[in-house]
Amino acid sequence: MHRRRWVVAGLGMITSLALATAACADDSPSSTGSNGTAAGTSAAPVDARQALIDSVKALADGNFKFTIADHESTVVGSVHQPSKSAQMEITIKDGDAEGKVGFIIVGQDRWIKMDFGSEIGELVKLPSEWMHIDPAKVTDSQTLEELTIDFSDADEIDPGGSALILGALVDVEQTGDGAYSGTVDLTKATDAGMVDEEIVTKLGDRGKAIPFTATLDGQGRLTRLTLDIPAAGDVAPYKLEVTYSDYGSAAPAQKPPADQTREAPEIAYDMLNS
Repeated sequence: MHRRRWVVAGLGMITSLALATAACADDSPSSTGSNGTAAGTSAAPVDARQALIDSVKALADGNFKFTIADHESTVVGSVHQPSKSAQMEITIKDGDAEGKVGFIIVGQDRWIKMDFGSEIGELVKLPSEWMHIDPAKVTDSQTLEELTIDFSDADEIDPGGSALILGALVDVEQTGDGAYSGTVDLTKATDAGMVDEEIVTKLGDRGKAIPFTATLDGQGRLTRLTLDIPAAGDVAPYKLEVTYSDYGSAAPAQKPPADQTREAPEIAYDMLNS
């Protein structure tokens, strides 16, 4: 099935659109700079490989906090499957411009809050409150898909897609207590939420052996997965990292207070549907 990249693709698209609007108005270019083994049957020892595959099983319970960070964005959030809720804040930088987007899901309700700073805010007239989204007004099917989580599907719940990434192991070794390193074939994991498919395409065959490190807690659950992404086109080498914490004890997301919300205006839907 297609994994919905509800963190990176959905809200990243919204933020990038606003940043691009400001860049065009300022007539200045947007900065895109930033700070082995062939794929096939894994050469990993069975115990190390199995330990990593098993390490993501707890994510299917859908009760954890997470962070995702790469060369241009940071996402902090939580998932709480028992209450069918999730929340996150994504910060994206594009040159000197910075945008923040908050996202809350509680049941069938969705809210978005965008903050692009005063300069961009003058160009993109959006409310400062949480905007309640009416799915019927989101006519772009892909965007609506990005803004939706099927809490009954384990593949939907994990925003990083670590199970998909670790399912593409090429080789791995245990380097310490709960510590592992090796390579993964990212060309087989482009649907993972934290993976940029365009960058994997630019990497070509190099994408088939991406170095990684992983850390497991005392119960064998994944707490950190870091990928070392090499230079791809005009993007410098960078680290792509996801962390997980508070397994089984993440707090449910809460609806924003009524006095801090409003229905989304038409300009918000124009951005979502563009």
